[in-house]
Amino acid sequence: MPSTSTSVERIVLSSPADWKHWFFTVETKAYSGNVWEYVNPNKLFSDDSTKLNKPGRPALPAAASSAETWTPAAKL
Repeated sequence: MPSTSTSVERIVLSSPADWKHWFFTVETKAYSGNVWEYVNPNKLFSDDSTKLNKPGRPALPAAASSAETWTPAAKL
């Protein structure tokens, strides 16, 4: 299995002069992860195309919803 390495850049925001570099780092990582449209603080939330919706509850498969197909673990 190929190994992957992840580099971690630690940025300490000790003054407003550090904010630009920090913001650039966050923006770059968000673009590379294809999530910038969801975390961009400059974007107004009037655009419904990027609004995340809670998914619905999944339906059980037909066989799992029938009591006749259930076998207690003690009888296996």
